[in-house]
Amino acid sequence: MAEKVEAESGEGTEQKKNSTSTFGNFVDLMREVPTPLTPIQNLTDMFITDGQLPGESMSREEAGKNVDDLVKKLGISMSEKTDPAVMRDVLHNVMKLDDCPAVVKLLGERLTNEESMAPMLERIRKSILTKHPAMLEFISKSLKENSLPEPTKDGQQVIKRTLNHMVLLDTITKGMAEDPKVMEEVRAHLLKKREQMGIREPFFESAFDMFMNEGRNEESLFLAIKTKSVDAGLDLFSELRKNGRASDLESLLGSALLDFNIAEAVGADVYFGLSDNARAGLDLILNPASKVWVAGQDRSVKFDLSQDWDSLYESWNMAFVSNLANPDRRYAKLLIPQVIDAKPEDYVFNRALALWLTLNFDHFHALEGRKSTKLPNARKISEGWGAINRGYGAKLGRKAR
Repeated sequence: MAEKVEAESGEGTEQKKNSTSTFGNFVDLMREVPTPLTPIQNLTDMFITDGQLPGESMSREEAGKNVDDLVKKLGISMSEKTDPAVMRDVLHNVMKLDDCPAVVKLLGERLTNEESMAPMLERIRKSILTKHPAMLEFISKSLKENSLPEPTKDGQQVIKRTLNHMVLLDTITKGMAEDPKVMEEVRAHLLKKREQMGIREPFFESAFDMFMNEGRNEESLFLAIKTKSVDAGLDLFSELRKNGRASDLESLLGSALLDFNIAEAVGADVYFGLSDNARAGLDLILNPASKVWVAGQDRSVKFDLSQDWDSLYESWNMAFVSNLANPDRRYAKLLIPQVIDAKPEDYVFNRALALWLTLNFDHFHALEGRKSTKLPNARKISEGWGAINRGYGAKLGRKAR
C-alpha cells in the first residue's frame, strides 16, 4: 500500500509543475468565493446542492457493502486483535510515550494482553455509514474505478501496525479529552521530548529549529507552521480548562485559530494545484464556529459546529493527507473513534488533540532521519476525493444561508 518517497520522483515532478502557477491558482480560487453582497454564481452551482448528493442518497445496504468491500480489499478483518509487542514498539519508537506515567496508566494491560479490535472497527464502520456521506461517495467511486491500490505484503504490515497505532492514539486522545490533568501531563512530556531532540520550547525558536533540523524544505516549513498554530490551540485549551469558561475574546480566538489551521492546508492544496479540495476548505472557513465554550466536569472545549461541517472537515482532511508523506499516521488521527464518531460540538476538540499528538510523532520521525512513505497514486486519490468534497462544500454554504 505504501512505497518509498524516492520512488515517487515522477509524481513529485508533476506536483512541482502544478505548483508553478500557485498565485494564478489562488486568484482563480478566490474569484469563486461568495461575498455578503453578491449571490453565488460560480462553478460550484454545477453540483447538486438543493437535493441530496450521491453519498447522502445511497441506500444503507449499498453503502454497507461498499465499506465492507473496501475493508476486505485492504486485508482487514473485523475480528482483528491487538499485538502487544507492536503496541509497545509504537509507543516507544513512534510516540515516545512509553515513559509517560499518565499514558502507561491509561493503557494498562493493553500493553501486555491482546484484545479484540472489533469494538473500535465496528464503531468506525457505523460512523462512516451514519455520519460521513462524502466518505461513502469516495469509497463507492474508488471501488468502481479501482483507484485505490491493492496493498503489497509490506503494505499489509503497515496496515496492521497502523491499526495498533490507532488503538493507542484513541485511548490517549480520549484520556486527554476527559481529564485536563492527563492533557497537561502528556503535553509537558512531549514538549520535553522535543527539547531533548533539539527543538527549543519558545515559539519562534522552536519553529526555526523544526525547519532547520527537519530537511529545510517545503514539507518541513509546512510542518513547522502547522505545529506552532496547533501549539497555540493547546495553549488556549489549557487556559480554558483551567478557568472553566471562555470569554468572548477567547471564543473568538478559538474560532480564528481553527480557521487559520484550515487555511494552512488550503494554501498547501493551492500550491499543489488541488483546487477542488482547496475550495472545500474555503467553504469550511466561510462557515465558522459561532461560539466556543467549556462544559462538563471534564471541562472539555466545545465548538458550535454542525455534523455537516464536521463531516466535510473529516473528508476534506482525508483528501488532503492522502497527498502527503506517511499517510498511515495521518489517516489514523482522523479515523479513531474519538474523532470520527465525536458529537458535533466535540469534534474539533478531539480532532485537535489527536492532531497535536500526531504532529509530535511526525517531528520525531523527521528528527531521527527515518524514511517516509507515500501512496503510489497519491495525487489521483486527492484529486478525486477533492472533487467530491467540493460538492459537499457547496451544499454546506447553501445550508448556512
